[in-house]
Amino acid sequence: VSPKDIVAASPYDADDRIDWLIEHFKFEDAMEAVTSSEKDLQRHTKLSVGQSYLDHLLFLEQYQEAAKLCHNILGNNKRLWEEEVLKFARVHQLRTVSPYLPLDSNPLEPYIYEMVLYEFLKTDPEGFLSKIKEWPPVLYNVPAVVNATLEHLLVVSQQTFKSVLLEALALLYSYDNKYDKALQMYLKLGHSGVFDLIAKHNLYGVIHNMIEDLMELNADLTITLLDSGEVPPDIVVARLSSNKHLLYRYLDALDQRKDRSAAKKYHGLLVSLYADFAKDKLLALLRRSDHYPIQEALNICKD
Repeated sequence: VSPKDIVAASPYDADDRIDWLIEHFKFEDAMEAVTSSEKDLQRHTKLSVGQSYLDHLLFLEQYQEAAKLCHNILGNNKRLWEEEVLKFARVHQLRTVSPYLPLDSNPLEPYIYEMVLYEFLKTDPEGFLSKIKEWPPVLYNVPAVVNATLEHLLVVSQQTFKSVLLEALALLYSYDNKYDKALQMYLKLGHSGVFDLIAKHNLYGVIHNMIEDLMELNADLTITLLDSGEVPPDIVVARLSSNKHLLYRYLDALDQRKDRSAAKKYHGLLVSLYADFAKDKLLALLRRSDHYPIQEALNICKD
């Protein structure tokens, strides 16, 4: 044997085994090996093997599997998360990784969440609305997402998608404390969420010009809302003056309160409205009240 034929041999160690597993694309076995032998490793870590595994899965277009593994491999490392999300972005798979993104603890930079929302906005309006409902608005720049939504609405032709995006827009406006615009969106949609929004944020002062629209949407819920006394009856009566049936609904409810004092000044008007819409209630009102013009009431009864 000549000196040229001499080969130096070294013991087969844990790093060598992981090299072999990676070379043969046995990444699950490599992950198990690195977890069980981490103290003996010199060249490999759980993170390095895990990142190779993620790259391999992305190459194979096994995006769901890669997304599921991200948290186990990347942990709470913000920089690594952001780098990995950009890899998903390059293959248009941000929607796939979105359920696994950190939200409450150690959130990523806002642009990451905005990228995900923009992909949903363009490809899956229902998913976009779900994320707007699910994600805390502190994660992203709300005005930027509002602008993107408004721009996208200009090119959306399907009415169903438009309605979904308008609902998302209403939520975004409420997150941005632009409650008047949020209310307008809900009214445009005929969405009952408008009543929750008013009550939750005490928006009684901004609904004066919307009272008729609210009554048209749901008279019962509007009357319940107005029953709080936050909007003076004079304002409600003025706003409903051109719609006699809705005015009847409101004044009838006002007169059914335990404290009927607020309704007394409208009994003359209510006599006329009962004559038109609820004749069975007219006699009872005439008997218990003296807050209406007698002659006018007699004329109405004759007619």
